Amino acid sequence: MGRTRFAGTALVLVFALVLFGCGLLNQPPSAEFGASYNPDPEDPLWVTLDARGSLDPDGDAITAYLWVFGLAEGGPGVVFPQEGYMTRLVTDPVITVHYPLQGTYRVTLAVRDEHGAMSLTVFHDITLPHVPVVPTD
Repeated sequence: MGRTRFAGTALVLVFALVLFGCGLLNQPPSAEFGASYNPDPEDPLWVTLDARGSLDPDGDAITAYLWVFGLAEGGPGVVFPQEGYMTRLVTDPVITVHYPLQGTYRVTLAVRDEHGAMSLTVFHDITLPHVPVVPTD
């Protein structure tokens, strides 16, 4: 009986170490992005989205970036007339997007690492055209 209990306890300990302590399980990456407004000074409805700040705690490569473009007011997604998309799955962390109309939009991002682990989603609201805040005297 003592030997069986020891073997069971050892098995539970090994299982716990594998799951939580040894890092053998693939940990999900974390998504992060920023926006650069007006890459085309002639058209203020362009924005560059940069997800190079996304990280993977295991050091795995991030292989996919899933962007979702929606209205900040909670309405349906924005369909881009020329491209015909509301979401984009890409392998490059930097994309440039042209919005069809001025307004406030919610941009959501999730990333996937090379082993298939997905991040939680992050979002930022962007307002176009972007008017920089200038200090007043």
